[in-house]
Amino acid sequence: MLSWLAKTLFHFFGWRLAGRVPRELKKSVWIICPHATGWDFVVGVGARAATEMRIGFLGKKELFDGPLGFFFRRMGGHPVDRSRNTNLVEAQAEFIRDRESIHIAITPEGTRADVAELKSGFYHIARLAGVPIVMVGFDYPRKRIFLAEPFYPTGDWERDKVEIAKFFATIQGVQKTWVKRYLGEEVMG
Repeated sequence: MLSWLAKTLFHFFGWRLAGRVPRELKKSVWIICPHATGWDFVVGVGARAATEMRIGFLGKKELFDGPLGFFFRRMGGHPVDRSRNTNLVEAQAEFIRDRESIHIAITPEGTRADVAELKSGFYHIARLAGVPIVMVGFDYPRKRIFLAEPFYPTGDWERDKVEIAKFFATIQGVQKTWVKRYLGEEVMG
């Protein structure tokens, strides 16, 4: 019922998916950019419903504290404690490897503020788990959620981050410092 409602509202407010939904994948890491507003979660829930896939997400531990913790867990959330060195990458890679089917969404910017570098944990999680990365661009001006074809990490972060930046450079509203830096463009400060 909740999924139907989320999908209906997603379309009612003019949002659409653009690109192929990789339903054939049993496991993957989905990266969502830009993470620019608190509305990202609401739009993301609608987009997830529109994909008709079961996609969980990693979120900061604080979201799961208090009365909303149950809600976020019920929505497929997995809390992440960013204040401690908990070997998150290996733990998440193992979590994925141990399941027959799982899809996890991550916002690699780690914050809604502009950042100069992506947190590369998503990349290493996917590489260690042996799963592809699905890049998802939230294009607010056009109300489109763009999906890239699954991308398999090569193990060369310096090269692969440029490929990732190329995709996100096509998304309106992604005028992020990290995209420009990864593509070798001059960054005005």
